[in-house]
Amino acid sequence: MEINGIEGIKTFLTSLSLTLPRIGGLFALLPFMGTQVIPGMVRMCLAMSLALLALPSVYHGLLQMPVTIEQILPLVMKEIFIGLLMSFFCASLFWAAGSLGFFLDNQRGATISSSLNPMTGVEDSPISTLMGQAMIALFVTAGGFDILAGIIFKSYALWPVLAFWPSLQISGTSAFLQQMDAVMKFAVVLAAPVVLAMTLAELGLAFINRFAQQLQVFYLAMPVKSAICMLVLALYTPFLVDYIFREIDLLRRVPLVIAPLMR
Repeated sequence: MEINGIEGIKTFLTSLSLTLPRIGGLFALLPFMGTQVIPGMVRMCLAMSLALLALPSVYHGLLQMPVTIEQILPLVMKEIFIGLLMSFFCASLFWAAGSLGFFLDNQRGATISSSLNPMTGVEDSPISTLMGQAMIALFVTAGGFDILAGIIFKSYALWPVLAFWPSLQISGTSAFLQQMDAVMKFAVVLAAPVVLAMTLAELGLAFINRFAQQLQVFYLAMPVKSAICMLVLALYTPFLVDYIFREIDLLRRVPLVIAPLMR
């Protein structure tokens, strides 16, 4: 990629301004890319490093088909929209992990002890915060940044930067419903063994209270259920981690999942 003269610099800056929005949109909903975790300047540097890899194709495209100032804004909006679509599908895995933790905390009665989640900047339950941070650690361990880079570059092959607004298909909106269904399935199914163990403990305490009414079961319920929750969760962790690794690997399919919506 050769940059010659003022026109070359202008084309380079235009290419950069058209390449960055998609990556910025992808980072927008990811919890480990939030302003609470990574400062804006660092996040911009990460986006810039990825944008530079895709920049040559956009630069040569602009040399062959220059765009006017009036065309730049619609292209930028389109790029942000595509980035947000990909971000939604990638971030849903982290939301599912948080929902899993919230189900467990709700069952053991610990939602009252909500505290500030440093990743999102909002109040969250203890196990939900733990699950969110564990998901980020597993994502990095599983090569999540390589997967994100692959998603970005595959998306540029499916929807080139200089291709104007895609033809949105109403039939493709089912992908959103399927993804939300997958989030709930992830949270409910994976929480089921732990919730079942706590429910059995609660039933046992109810029987104890039936025959020993002087025993204050209400005050015993939460610590007993919390202990059982942590014990079962510890035994369950290897299976949970293996399932999460498979789900992270499936993120490579995000551009293909969104493709029917955009054509």
